[in-house]
Amino acid sequence: MSLETHTPVIRQYLNIKKNYQNELVFFRMGDFYELFFEDAIEASKTLGITLTSRGKSAGKPVLMAGVPVSAHKNYLKRLLDSGKSVAICEQVGDATISKGLVQRKVVRVVTAGTLCDSGLVSENKQTWLFSVNMELSVSWIDVSTGELFWFTPDSKAGGEEQTYVEQVITVISKYDVGEVLVPDVQEDFNWKKNNLKFKNFYLLLKEVIPNEKIIPRPTWDYDAKNGGLVLQKRLKISTLEALELTSVDSVLESVSALMNYVEKNIGQPVNHLRFPKKINQSEIVIIDAVAQKSLELKKPLHDETKKNITLISCMDKCQTSGGSRLLNNWILSPLKNNQLLRKRQKSIDWISGETTIHTALVGFIDISRVAGRISLGNTSPRELISLSLNLCKLVNLSQLLKKSNDEYIKKIYQIFSDFKLTLIIERISNCLSEQPGNKINDGGFIKDGFDKTLDDFRSTRKKSDFYLDRLEIEEKEKTGISNLKIGYSPVHGFFFEVTSSQKNKVPENYTRRQTLKNSERFITSELKAHEEKILCARENSLAREKVIFQNLLIDLQKNINFLFELSESLSLLDVFATLSIKISQNNWIIPELSDDSEISITQGSHPVLVANKNSINFENNFYPNDTELHCNENMMLLTGPNMSGKSTYMKQVALITILGRIGAPVPASKARIGIIDRIFTRIGAADDLAGGRSTFMVEMTEAARILHESTNKSLVLLDEIGRGTSTADGLALAIAIATELSLKNKALCLFATHYFEITELEKTTNRIKNFHISTEEKDDQITFLYELKLGPASKSFGLKVAKLAGIPLHVIQHAEKITIPSYSNITHEKKLNKSEQCLNQELLEGIALEIKNIEPNDCTPTTALELLFKWNNILNNNKN
Repeated sequence: MSLETHTPVIRQYLNIKKNYQNELVFFRMGDFYELFFEDAIEASKTLGITLTSRGKSAGKPVLMAGVPVSAHKNYLKRLLDSGKSVAICEQVGDATISKGLVQRKVVRVVTAGTLCDSGLVSENKQTWLFSVNMELSVSWIDVSTGELFWFTPDSKAGGEEQTYVEQVITVISKYDVGEVLVPDVQEDFNWKKNNLKFKNFYLLLKEVIPNEKIIPRPTWDYDAKNGGLVLQKRLKISTLEALELTSVDSVLESVSALMNYVEKNIGQPVNHLRFPKKINQSEIVIIDAVAQKSLELKKPLHDETKKNITLISCMDKCQTSGGSRLLNNWILSPLKNNQLLRKRQKSIDWISGETTIHTALVGFIDISRVAGRISLGNTSPRELISLSLNLCKLVNLSQLLKKSNDEYIKKIYQIFSDFKLTLIIERISNCLSEQPGNKINDGGFIKDGFDKTLDDFRSTRKKSDFYLDRLEIEEKEKTGISNLKIGYSPVHGFFFEVTSSQKNKVPENYTRRQTLKNSERFITSELKAHEEKILCARENSLAREKVIFQNLLIDLQKNINFLFELSESLSLLDVFATLSIKISQNNWIIPELSDDSEISITQGSHPVLVANKNSINFENNFYPNDTELHCNENMMLLTGPNMSGKSTYMKQVALITILGRIGAPVPASKARIGIIDRIFTRIGAADDLAGGRSTFMVEMTEAARILHESTNKSLVLLDEIGRGTSTADGLALAIAIATELSLKNKALCLFATHYFEITELEKTTNRIKNFHISTEEKDDQITFLYELKLGPASKSFGLKVAKLAGIPLHVIQHAEKITIPSYSNITHEKKLNKSEQCLNQELLEGIALEIKNIEPNDCTPTTALELLFKWNNILNNNKN
């Protein structure tokens, strides 16, 4: 249908909407944002607001739903949480002087990845926008703070496509992702060989990121030249050499798409962009998505579980939002560099003796995000006054740091006592009134006496206000209407308002302007004559205030980088102070850092359980346990019944290791944490229905990855390997995997199992030691003691655990009557004759030759399984 058949407003809306087909359009009409047609239907369902219709356009009812401008951010947040994006269409023309239709245009598009507005961004978390190009180079930004990072997969990994993919997915998994930008590749795209890694990445990304967060972008957006120019312009630099990006075109391509998307959506340049930082995998302890999930670093395994059982939530007692975000990043990216960690430890140790510092950090605003909004011109007078008060608090806080000789603390003190800070405080406090309103259009936020021109306008306005007060009194006396009052509305201007009960006293020179339910509004020639003068005084005063405020923002924008430095220093101090509480209040200790690959923990406890011991119920408290893993004894074989605490103990070791590798105190009486390059976990079992993989296939795939990628500096947690198949095959695989990890990979490994036969490995190698979680049996009942002891478990107590779980008694009794000899019993009890005990020597030599000719690095999991089956059949047939 032709647009000409629509009303002018709807025609204007449809012309705007055609450019924003994937967004809901908030169409500004006075004090409301209106949504029309399909947008209105969608919004009413998502927000639960009323869907209505008003009049007709092109012969059809106009479906509408609206939200008030004053509360629109609450609705925006709900729409963003449901996966929607919103185009904000404002009135850019002045409705009071415009003839005909008011001009409107979209001033910004609000998406989950480009949030910067107060009330939309999360306080303690950062929402990131990622951009990935065809070569899997990644850049990502937090628009609210201007922080920019970049990463390229490590070529030392051998160039295997899946390895590159895993590296990128690991990086993305550490962050709260708002959106991920990817090149728009059609279904019929002709994949070339060098693009297969992107195809694999894209398929895996769709498994870990919701579809609505994956945003295809035109391939021409990935322009390296444009990316370089944008960085130079925003950072005000002439070369990219200092950024290590002069010859990294693939990264500049992703930056180009990233910045184009951001600046198009926010409707202005990102002038508060920070210098991009490179993420070096070689400097970080890699904790992939599987390990993050298994260890419950940032999310509980079960969504319905209490939120405070993750490592981040139990450690985060930060007083500032920036501190919480920094601690989150530390925990997800532990470091290999002992020198840097020792510096952190010294700072934390010093602050542990200054207990007033942590309490002095209460009540600080998020300075980095305020700085971002100052740069974007999206702040308010009230927020700037709050910033000024917070900067005053920093000056006072600096006195608590003055006496420290610690390297980090001294740097923080120097920034907090910098003269620039005082100048910013004075600039704001001299300009703005102490208690300004939160809305620019309300005026009254510039101090009297700051600007002579403004003072003159205000003087004229005060005279006008005095005139109105006097006129109201005079009219009350003239007319005898005691409740007469002068009012104002943007539509009707100034008026005399009279209640309906008094309207018979209204004189003839009053002209009716508006009739309300219980009152009448009138105008007189005298009031009309002064209206323009009064409004002119108000408009001039407000316009001058806006000019002064804009000049203030321009001055403050010159100090944006300094404000970011202040914010970073405050966040760092907050993290130090928060971690120091674990020493002063919880008696945690600062571990020794070793340059070797080792983990030594004396009387260690689970950090999360210790932090939540009053809110998490257990029959017994978990017993503090020791751990010794080093190059000569690198595997601990753990046996014992289910529910005895094997998995908890393994996670405990990993979490203490992570805390040690961020420089934090740990819950132990003594600890020494060495260099760790990566943490692997294979805990729990589940089918991958979407990927069409069984429990056993998932288990073997993850085990294969660990065998291929772990080194003698890796920490590996393996729980119940080989349980997804037959006992014979599962046991054979478990023994082979344990042997490989211990003797060839030489990884530091905690290996939990119910296969008691594996405990025999201790007799063949000194690298493997048996341990068990102690259990007490009394009167046909078992009690879990959660204490680690040397040696294998005596039995599994499987039937008693089943009884505790609620299996019916008659089923338990039936199970007790069923006797299935174990593999070890068979081998020990069966009397073998001499010929059965000695396998054919030639056969053994043939198998040994095959093993010798195998190149392990080129051997896939499938090939390994086939060889095991083959040898198993040969040996069994030979015995028969």
